Amino acid sequence: MSEQHHQPGAAAMPSQPFVVHTFDTYRWLPPLPEYSLALSALRSPADATKVEKFVFENDRKRALASRLMQIHMLRSSFGGIGDGDDPEVSVARTPYGKPHLLMDGAARTALERVGARDWTLNVSHHGRYVVGACAADAVVGLDVTTDGLAANPRAEETMTQFLEMFKDMFSREEWVDVKGRGSDAGKYREFARRWCMKESLVKAHGQGIGLDPGSICFRYGDRGGTAVSADEADRAMEGAGGTLRAHAVPGRRADPSAWTTAVSRIDKEHCCAVTLCTMGAAVAGECDAGFAGTLSGRGDADGDGAEARLIRTATER
Repeated sequence: MSEQHHQPGAAAMPSQPFVVHTFDTYRWLPPLPEYSLALSALRSPADATKVEKFVFENDRKRALASRLMQIHMLRSSFGGIGDGDDPEVSVARTPYGKPHLLMDGAARTALERVGARDWTLNVSHHGRYVVGACAADAVVGLDVTTDGLAANPRAEETMTQFLEMFKDMFSREEWVDVKGRGSDAGKYREFARRWCMKESLVKAHGQGIGLDPGSICFRYGDRGGTAVSADEADRAMEGAGGTLRAHAVPGRRADPSAWTTAVSRIDKEHCCAVTLCTMGAAVAGECDAGFAGTLSGRGDADGDGAEARLIRTATER
């Protein structure tokens, strides 16, 4: 078990350091009794059935680890509540699939115990990693991806052919940065990193594919918010734990001060992006209305209540 903290960046980023839970499924080789015990820890028999439907072992492990990650975040955030002893405190999903705390009496009691008004979470998996993040009094979105060319794209396509399929998903400014990288590896790395950031913002927003990724334009920035070039971004991302800030909004009419994204390197082949939206902005209309309706509605309109506490434990086996 190890832990790595990331310091906040520009003004919209919460003042607390933040971290994300990561679990390496390739290094988890459970014997049957251990696997069965982990499966039995799931809070719903339906979840266990879904896990077991996967044909390949790695798919089953990712599915199981994703659900256990969610339980772990409930436990670590609420001091034991959510461990199965109190089944009323649980996570549900909106029609677009965004997870949220089921805001009933038990959940409100749990939030009061930790001094929070709301709590959000997100889990993602790709390649060997399952990654999760949770936040008190801020909305969180998360994505993880492989940005090394060895695993992508499809072998029968040239890099140009592969990238052209996604052109409409990027702004003109972003597309210039992607196409402007000298090597195929550089182009793919830039593409994957930007796609990961877009996914994290889309997941924070809560509308899923209803939110046009092409309407989101990311600009890299340093910890003070000053713009940096793509080459400077590469240097910031060197080595495990390297972190880069970026700024974007979900559409032209959104409030830029409400949103902040950070992308971090997990290892030489994987990166993870986390996007935060202030709670006040979320309930005021910045996020999907269906998701905003699951929140307490007591967020500060000016965003002062966005002191997010993102909890991370890097789990290496």
